[in-house]
Amino acid sequence: MSRRVLARRPRVRLLLSIVGMLLVFYTLPVSADESTGRVAFSVLVTLAGVAALAWGIFEQVRRQMRSRSEDIHTLVMLLPLTAVLFALGFYIIEEQSPSQFEGLVTRTDALYFTLSTVTTVGFGDITAHGQLARVLVMFQLIFNAIFVGAAVSTIVGTIRNRGPAVEESVEDSGDHESE
Repeated sequence: MSRRVLARRPRVRLLLSIVGMLLVFYTLPVSADESTGRVAFSVLVTLAGVAALAWGIFEQVRRQMRSRSEDIHTLVMLLPLTAVLFALGFYIIEEQSPSQFEGLVTRTDALYFTLSTVTTVGFGDITAHGQLARVLVMFQLIFNAIFVGAAVSTIVGTIRNRGPAVEESVEDSGDHESE
């Protein structure tokens, strides 16, 4: 498959984007420096990333509502990026201040915790113990309710609107065959 073919196929592009996000997540160097300045900087970088994601999701939802476009691929791609960004923030905080989380040791633990929080499963095996961790988890919960909820609602609405159009085109093609 050529590079152009891959770029045009939304599912392949989405899959490659997720793989890329995970590669960055698992290979990004993280310092275990426990200084207060380092922790504060990490929190600010995480919040800046989340703010950029919020803006991206808001703009995509707004564009979708205004134009009724069928293209939802960018919006779909922002959802796993949200999980990876929060997971990275949780992992960095735990590395720099080990008492913040109970049970979060590896990057996979951080991603697992993030996904169980996003899906509201919350098994309880990893918990936020420190105040900083609890604030970031609360921020994630609010972010999920507002931005992820809006994104998922828009995606589902777009897919639902495609259903009647597909049915009509199937019915139209069936009518022409019988003539």
